Amino acid sequence: MRSTDLPTGTVLDEPMVHALLYAAVQEGLLDGDPTIGDGFVRRVMRSPPDQGVLAHALEHVVLSGKVFAPFWLPREWRGELFERELLVPRDPGLDEDLIEAPGLSPALALAMLRARGHRWSQEDLLERYESLMTAYSTLEGAGGPTLEELKIRMALRNVIPIAPEEYSQEQLAAWTATEEAYSAFKPVLDCHNAYRRVLTHSLEVGALSALPLDTMAASLAGLSLAETSADRMLLLRIACKGLRRVPIGTSLRETIAMATSPEGQDLRHRLALWSESVRLNEAESAATVLGDVDAARRSLKNAKSLATIGEYSTYIGVPAAIVGAFVAGPLVTISGVVVSVVGGAVLVGQKLIERMNRWAMYGQN
Repeated sequence: MRSTDLPTGTVLDEPMVHALLYAAVQEGLLDGDPTIGDGFVRRVMRSPPDQGVLAHALEHVVLSGKVFAPFWLPREWRGELFERELLVPRDPGLDEDLIEAPGLSPALALAMLRARGHRWSQEDLLERYESLMTAYSTLEGAGGPTLEELKIRMALRNVIPIAPEEYSQEQLAAWTATEEAYSAFKPVLDCHNAYRRVLTHSLEVGALSALPLDTMAASLAGLSLAETSADRMLLLRIACKGLRRVPIGTSLRETIAMATSPEGQDLRHRLALWSESVRLNEAESAATVLGDVDAARRSLKNAKSLATIGEYSTYIGVPAAIVGAFVAGPLVTISGVVVSVVGGAVLVGQKLIERMNRWAMYGQN
């Protein structure tokens, strides 16, 4: 996907999707029956989203006009959010079909964990990783089956009892320690799987990825065609700050109205152009955006002045035409019509300026 192309949408990480689903049910944009999906809706509504995660999800609605959920959602779930294809569920597929994505950086891993309610520090992350590696090493040193083989054996122990001589106490202790260390580190592994899922679906539908991608690692892994939302999100925030606007509404419904408005659509086109300019190293992000924002604001200010002049000219012209027709004859009528036409031309100029800079009117009302 070229940067100047409008993305088909943005593939979101699971916490952001759940935040949108929660808000949609609250605002009547999705059916709130808690029994849908064998209690799926009940589970969604049981955990109110972090407001920061929700705000970030709303920004993505504005950024691309449509978001994708790369995991299972109940087919029988109905509502405006799905019917208007503002949020599109994707068949999650099989884990083995996901692309082999580069490993998570500590910063990204911690951010994804935080979005899932795990408030780990970098020291916590390192400690859990080292504990898992130590436990694995001890298990291997104890001899016998691998962790995966032991998992299967333990799962069947009520069907096929474990004989005392089958494993040594050392092996069982090493297995228990490894299982505990694995469980403690599993949230990171789940994050990496979610990362692969987001990138896979992003490439499949030509959408932006809501999760960042390490450029060098991506190139080595053959993921250079993937585009993340980070650059356009930065441009959106710079533009809205320059326009003195908040990029999202106070609710999901209000944000959708802003995102789907003509101004919102034009803003996405402008973001695509800015993104391409920055990608080609033609200018720094803030300079690229703020220069256009200042120019647009000046043009719109001039357009407002033209509107005042045009309305005044038309107001004066119409009475002159009417009076001329009944009192002074054709001469005043022609003069009146001329004044009226000039006023109309000025108003046309004002509308043209506003149309060319409509993106800068985003979130104005």
